[in-house]
Amino acid sequence: MIIAAIDTTMMLAVTATATFAPAKPRWNDLDANQPVNNVKYVGLMLESTVPITFLKNHELAAITMEYKRECAKDDACYCPGRRQFFYSVDLEKASVDKIGTLTGREEKSLEVFEVSPGSSNITFVGYEGYILLVSTKTKDLIGTLNLNGTARALAFADHGRQLLSFGGDWHIYHWNLRTRTCFHKGVDEGCVYGSALCTSPNGSLFADGSESGIVNIYNRESSKEQGKTYRDC
Repeated sequence: MIIAAIDTTMMLAVTATATFAPAKPRWNDLDANQPVNNVKYVGLMLESTVPITFLKNHELAAITMEYKRECAKDDACYCPGRRQFFYSVDLEKASVDKIGTLTGREEKSLEVFEVSPGSSNITFVGYEGYILLVSTKTKDLIGTLNLNGTARALAFADHGRQLLSFGGDWHIYHWNLRTRTCFHKGVDEGCVYGSALCTSPNGSLFADGSESGIVNIYNRESSKEQGKTYRDC
């Protein structure tokens, strides 16, 4: 989180990068559906990242933050990056665990990842086309998937039982996570240098995006029937 503030005592502009520390949401921070209310996020982050002496002498002028998803009171947050380890933040207990290098792996970056629905697994994009499956319960590596070329983006489907991955070879792979096998793959000829992938909440659609800004949307079932080349739905 990047914060810009004005020093009220010296009238100087101050810019700082803040590192998130655990902040425990209170009951009054939740809305009717019990995720944390969006207007509470800034307050929680300021309380957990900025010293009170700084807040007393500065007025908030601007803030840049990236919103990933809503969080509930009992949720855990995972903070990977361009490093061999990642952090697990327990919002209920207000604690942080550093998860070390994954056993048997030499990746120096874990910045591309997805958390499964229900938060039972985390998948990371690894080196040389490998996808790493990590248990959120044990924080251990429980398996790997391997595709041709490099992996660039991931998305879960079928309530976390399946995974879609976008490769550097323009292919989209559909994986069965129970058997750890690829049951279908197809190439999106209209998406060059794919960089993003997501699925609809019910898993019936998926969309891929490229560095050129083009986004294509497909029906999962009909895309399997089309064979190896996808066409927009």
